[in-house]
Amino acid sequence: MAPHFHGLLIVPEEGERTANLPPGESPLDVYLRCAALSARSFRHFGYDWTLVTDRADLVAERSARMGIDDLALRNETFTLELPAGIPFRPAHYKLELLGKFGTGAFGDAMALVDLDTLCLRELPDGARLHEGLQGYRLGPRDGSEGEAAKLSDSLRLLLGEDFRREWWGGEFLSGEAVSFTALRQHIEALWPAYAARWPEMVHAGDEMVLGAALQRYRDSGSFLADAGEKGVVARYWTARTQHRPRAFLDLCDVAILHLPADKDFLADWAGRPFDPAELRESLDRHVRKKVRFRRFAGLLGRGYAPRYR
Repeated sequence: MAPHFHGLLIVPEEGERTANLPPGESPLDVYLRCAALSARSFRHFGYDWTLVTDRADLVAERSARMGIDDLALRNETFTLELPAGIPFRPAHYKLELLGKFGTGAFGDAMALVDLDTLCLRELPDGARLHEGLQGYRLGPRDGSEGEAAKLSDSLRLLLGEDFRREWWGGEFLSGEAVSFTALRQHIEALWPAYAARWPEMVHAGDEMVLGAALQRYRDSGSFLADAGEKGVVARYWTARTQHRPRAFLDLCDVAILHLPADKDFLADWAGRPFDPAELRESLDRHVRKKVRFRRFAGLLGRGYAPRYR
């Protein structure tokens, strides 16, 4: 059985800073268009996809005005208390949603994906877990081993000396309700240390806590699989990064593609009928063009330019 996929949209506060969005656009409108395209892509292959939000009334009204009439919405109340001034405020509520998955109210098998993800082919057999959790561990195959090396001091603040230099992405996590129940206990145990010491960490956001919680989850004897190794999911940046990136053409067989720097492209596609072959061709042209620009514009910049091949 494939999981029921969910995206999370916390309505941005007035003037709230948002990352990786095109300038001059309404963040809510961009997120909604990305969500609509993501939902259509998963549904195309027969998978259920629901948008969880803290303002279903507002989201429904805005969706109707934008001509989006096929989004399944679910309203949820989020009460997690966040430290004042912490960046990436909405992303932290993913942690609370993962805890809600453990209550059984969302079904027996569910997955959380980011709104800027696309399903471009049927999920491989390895995506269908019968126990435990399946996440996305970034590492050498993604060119991000250098990022993991920077985590040591941050993970030590959360896990003490008993830690591994692993970075688990927040764009994909799937499993059964009982497994999310166990994960919630580890998230809750780590939250006070994170809330108190996040300014000292290399990264603020759900991934810092989730990565540490997944280590504790696995160390407690629970099963944790890496979906990236199974060809289920991959992250690709068309922006410059601090790690040497993987080539876009290496990801042709990946089922779920996360494109955090391409929300403008995804939002523009939301108004078209979903055709995976046509979308893939358009995405290929978009990436090639953007990679050429990034490599040229970044000659004097820092970091690594994205790679197409």
